[in-house]
Amino acid sequence: MIRSSEQTLKMESQPQHPVLTAIGVVVNIIILMVMITAIGFGIRHFNNCPVQPCIPIYLTVAGVSTTICIVLSHCIKYSRLQGTVSILCSSLITVLYLFNFGWFISGTVWVFAIYPPNYLPSTGDVGYCQKTVYQFALFLISLWWLLWIGMLIGGICFLFFICAMSVKTRHLSRMYKYNHNAPYGATDDLQGNSA
Repeated sequence: MIRSSEQTLKMESQPQHPVLTAIGVVVNIIILMVMITAIGFGIRHFNNCPVQPCIPIYLTVAGVSTTICIVLSHCIKYSRLQGTVSILCSSLITVLYLFNFGWFISGTVWVFAIYPPNYLPSTGDVGYCQKTVYQFALFLISLWWLLWIGMLIGGICFLFFICAMSVKTRHLSRMYKYNHNAPYGATDDLQGNSA
């Protein structure tokens, strides 16, 4: 069934349940706080990880791109942008999400390639990484991996549930075929048993 733009607009304008809205706001605030912290750590300790100088850059870029994605998503959702502007913003968000995924993989390689680093700088030693920067990057990447794995497992469980319900429904519909000619909606099996 194809919906008209009026039906779609009416569905989008319906208020969500207050609990869902509150949970969404809290989750977005937490994500924004973590990303702003990543930007701060990346900028503040830009030269404090000579063993892998890409780690502070990873934190800064991941923080900025994720923050832009969240802000653009809310701009589209709450400002009711329409037409070309909405399409451009949605396209930009898609490109940023794809970039974030690639950047996440790059960050994983950079962080785990030097695990565990030397946290103490010695004279002339370039084989160290500032402890807070490294541990925050490790925490951020571990958290994202847990979320990705959780979503993957949840998606697989959802697919199994949908398949099981489909098989159950198909089985029940074959088992109780509705006979339109029988009185009071009796099934074929019941009529055959009574005759």
